Amino acid sequence: MSSRTGAKVPVIDFSNQNLKPISPEWDLLEFRVREALEEYGCFEASFDQLLELWKHKLQVWLNGRLSSAYHRVMMKGNEARYSIGLFAWPRGGYLVKVPKELVDDKNPMLFKPVDLEEFLKFYSPQIVQGATKSSLKAYCSV
Repeated sequence: MSSRTGAKVPVIDFSNQNLKPISPEWDLLEFRVREALEEYGCFEASFDQLLELWKHKLQVWLNGRLSSAYHRVMMKGNEARYSIGLFAWPRGGYLVKVPKELVDDKNPMLFKPVDLEEFLKFYSPQIVQGATKSSLKAYCSV
């Protein structure tokens, strides 16, 4: 009888919708990721506002149909695993808006077209203050 032992993989929960940078929860999550990176080796993680801003961009573009998904990655064996995130950001002055195909009687438009650079100017001070639960709704909801 042979017993196979797979690699230990840390399980880190990113599904908390109320997770905000500059909070105790964020600091704990950052610590756990850094600890896992040191133990298992990987690329350096970025802990800035990037993902939070992407979430807002997609909420506008998908007319509010975005929710935080719970997921985890499980691996077996000792092979290296690499991940990379590629992101795009529209130029200043470009309005991100809901495609007409996503708006109808059942799904009314939830957000006005928004220039993400202008939204960033509105949103950044709120992060520091730990204000409003949904900055996007406060900024451009219909």
